[in-house]
Amino acid sequence: MSWSEYLREIAQIFEEAAEELTSVFELPPDLLNDITEEDGENLPRVSSVLSEKARILEEDEEDEKILRGVDLNDQDSVRKKIQQIQAQSQFSEKRKASVMQKLLMSGYAKYRKDKKRSTTNKDDLSSKDLKPTFHDQEYGIYGCKHYMRCCKKQCADCKQWFPCRHCHNEVSDHTLNRTATENMLCMFCFKAQPAAQNCKFCHESMARYYCNKCKLWDDDPSKSSYHCDDCGICRIGRGLGDDYFHCKTCGICLPIAVYDTHRCIERSTDCNCPICGEYMFNSTERVIFLACSHPLHQRCYGEYIKTNYRCPTCSKTINNVNSMFRILDVEIERQPMPYPYNTWITTIHCNDCNSRSDTNYHFLGHKCKSCHSYNTCISSIYKPLDHPQVSIPRLATAEDAGMRRLMGHSWDSSDDEFGMFRF
Repeated sequence: MSWSEYLREIAQIFEEAAEELTSVFELPPDLLNDITEEDGENLPRVSSVLSEKARILEEDEEDEKILRGVDLNDQDSVRKKIQQIQAQSQFSEKRKASVMQKLLMSGYAKYRKDKKRSTTNKDDLSSKDLKPTFHDQEYGIYGCKHYMRCCKKQCADCKQWFPCRHCHNEVSDHTLNRTATENMLCMFCFKAQPAAQNCKFCHESMARYYCNKCKLWDDDPSKSSYHCDDCGICRIGRGLGDDYFHCKTCGICLPIAVYDTHRCIERSTDCNCPICGEYMFNSTERVIFLACSHPLHQRCYGEYIKTNYRCPTCSKTINNVNSMFRILDVEIERQPMPYPYNTWITTIHCNDCNSRSDTNYHFLGHKCKSCHSYNTCISSIYKPLDHPQVSIPRLATAEDAGMRRLMGHSWDSSDDEFGMFRF
């Protein structure tokens, strides 16, 4: 006999012994007693195994009664139950530890039990599940308002079927974990099955694009998609190295066109859109980056730019508005401020160059002396009339002079020190 034949024979002996041992535990108790009575030598060993098994089953039933009624989401309830277990004087320390472990693991045990529940039987599907959903019903395009696809996906937590995760999240009190999705429902043959790009029953394609990591189906022919492992999700585009690159600092995929020019902001899209408030990192809306490198939705940007030229995050100028600033120059020169406003001095902060400067007050705007931008905000206003010990600058017009006489103010030669309103 060769060495390999000897090993195979030993392995077969062990397999037969394991099958006999398994069959012993699966036999009914009355039949098992008859067998053990015929073999007196094995009776003590078998009966001890049976008594140990009966003791374990009895303890499990008792433990279930003890753990009944506890709410794992309520810390006070869990604490009281632990104290109740510790007070069981008839339990050994090992038994107490075992019961407390069952208590703390009961939530996970329930989750595992629910996860094993089969949902691939067509009898488990409701009439709503067996109805197709449409992205465009007029043209017979399957899907929903968010995606084009020919299947539904099952939530791993509530076991319900939805066209996509957004449809699920809109009507549920919990979010659908896309990576935990395991099953899909083909909308051609309505048979539940493991998630895949093609139906294994009717062999129809569920979508042009399918990501097995994100469990994402997208049948829209007008857009391309790719999966980024660093982001952990799928994004719109032709792919990394083609039209996008992943910035490790920003934590986001950016167009290759801004590879050398963009300013890194750590986790820049790990926040809500400053316009609509939607979380941007995994948003289905296209996200763009302004000149200051702050992100927002492209759709929100199109509406926002109609009424504002400042970044909603940092207030820097995001468009070329030099022509508007030059118009303000002309209008401010054409409309001088009347007394006493023409004596006010404002301290301003420039949102574009971050410098501070003093300038004359005007209701139309205040020009930065460093970069000549009108994108400024007022830090403080100095009003000479509030400080009578300081002389007031000379007035520029006779009308202002008359207003000044009515208010009881006078002018002297020391006012030339201000050098602001000279004739």
